[in-house]
Amino acid sequence: MIDVLILNHTTKNCGVYQFGKRVAELAMRSKKLDVRYHEIDTEQEYEHLVEKLQPKMIIFNWYPITMQWLSFKPLKDHIKSYFFFHDGHYKPEFEKMVFLGVYEKADGHQFNPEKKILLPRPLLDYESTYNGNELFTVGSFGFGFYHKGFPDIVSKINEEFDEAVVNLHIPKGHFGDPHGEQAEEVRQECLNRNKKPGIIVNITTELKSEKELLDFLGKNDINAFFYGGVSEGISSVIDYALSVKRPIALTNNMMFRHVISDDILIEKNTFQEIFDRQLAPLEKFLTDWSTENFIKEFDRVIQGELDAPK
Repeated sequence: MIDVLILNHTTKNCGVYQFGKRVAELAMRSKKLDVRYHEIDTEQEYEHLVEKLQPKMIIFNWYPITMQWLSFKPLKDHIKSYFFFHDGHYKPEFEKMVFLGVYEKADGHQFNPEKKILLPRPLLDYESTYNGNELFTVGSFGFGFYHKGFPDIVSKINEEFDEAVVNLHIPKGHFGDPHGEQAEEVRQECLNRNKKPGIIVNITTELKSEKELLDFLGKNDINAFFYGGVSEGISSVIDYALSVKRPIALTNNMMFRHVISDDILIEKNTFQEIFDRQLAPLEKFLTDWSTENFIKEFDRVIQGELDAPK
């Protein structure tokens, strides 16, 4: 019998997948609990794992389009069944929701406090080798959807600088753009927005590993995320950007509501002004959501849940 089984789906070109894997890898560093992680796509795999591991608790990285096999009929009465909350999607069959960073609402309604628990955001350990750049360098990454605002980053750099570098990592997303047509249109628009010969726009499209992505972000003077549109979810790009300990420039978008402040809003500052503040606006998050604090809080919170009667 194990303490906690964390279940994810198998499609790697997916933000939900990457988030669940990142949380699980931190949770498996627990000092007190036996935590296992598995990626599955069928109810049969689920039944086999439950029979084999006999977990006291299962935390599903559940989302409607990524874990469609879960009909909720197979949830076990003797096993505590929780899930990572991503946005407004919710199923009452789960006993509790695991929130990361901040408590959230769904469908405009507050949840019963007894139905939710809170853990820190899942940052990553990273040793920075940043030594500055000859030209001011801004970076960004994410799946190539229109609302991510990558072309707007290029335009803003063109407004402020005659010479600069823009590093963009724009892979295709399996869910929503499986053939990469939207990502290619976004990439072309980024190149079209660059009007100055002294500004270099570098774009990569092949999905990077976690280490490669951290190295990519860590070498920039500042990382920027200019989301538009509306989504109930919290964007996990900030977790990676915080992990490399570089300044961050953001648009005033609800997906960044867990970290937003006037000091890092591009609507109220130039890139240079945000850069000059360095990490001062981010220090609280770097402390509260450190990997050490995540492990400590995971042990404390989940042990309390395991000890509580079902």
